Amino acid sequence: MIKTRQELNITTGYYPDHHETAIEKWYAPDTGLIKVTVYFNDGDYDIGELEEYNITIPLETDYLPMDIGNKWKYEWTYYEYGRSEGNRIYNNKFNNTNNSILLRSISEWNTTQTASTNIIGGSLFGGNFWGYPNGTGFSQTCTNTDDDGICDSPYVLDANNTDYLPLTSINTILPPIRFINSTVIDSINKTSISGVTLSANSTHSTTTNATGFYSFAVTEGTYDLAATYDIIYYTNTTTVSTIGQTVVWRDIELIKKLTGNITGSVTICLLNKENDCSFSLF
Repeated sequence: MIKTRQELNITTGYYPDHHETAIEKWYAPDTGLIKVTVYFNDGDYDIGELEEYNITIPLETDYLPMDIGNKWKYEWTYYEYGRSEGNRIYNNKFNNTNNSILLRSISEWNTTQTASTNIIGGSLFGGNFWGYPNGTGFSQTCTNTDDDGICDSPYVLDANNTDYLPLTSINTILPPIRFINSTVIDSINKTSISGVTLSANSTHSTTTNATGFYSFAVTEGTYDLAATYDIIYYTNTTTVSTIGQTVVWRDIELIKKLTGNITGSVTICLLNKENDCSFSLF
């Protein structure tokens, strides 16, 4: 294995108080670049490490080969033109398949809400944008009832780290197609039920698969779901809204009808004969 280290002297730029001081690279024979660590003047560092190898990378290649079949993991995610002040990070755009963050010393993930153009073009400074490439990130699916560009609820990273003012822009970020997914289960034993017929607003229909899973691809709106299965179960109806949400998960429980035999006797009194109740069906 070959390791290289380059000392950097970058003291100017967008963030003069947070700049790179050194970069280390590890190369493996017949593989190429397998690890990169970038060190910063404030003690932070970014790590990219090869996790799954598929294609040989030339030794002289310095970029991370993310788009040609290799799988990498990171201890620090990419952020765009954000701000870092001591233990406070805000106005960053995290939009990766793995938004795992190195939480060594970070304690604040937002600043005071103020009027200013933020990283995603909104009109307020607050916290950060938490995205996912397929549109299911927290900032892409949170509710924003007052349309101010700040999620209605905080984003909890872990027990000690919370972004209380996560950024969002529902009208421009959410994709046109939304999904209603989940499982149909028996209300008593909680086991999944396959072959259940479901409808959404009577315009969409599907059937649960072998694991009881169902999925609707719909546009933004409110949908009345109906699940029907066999005569031994009651039909279950529920209402689901995809407004402001990309994916909605809604389990549906089916209640089994009461079954069994009725035993006993039925006595019939004849109306035209006083006190004549001698006729019995059994």
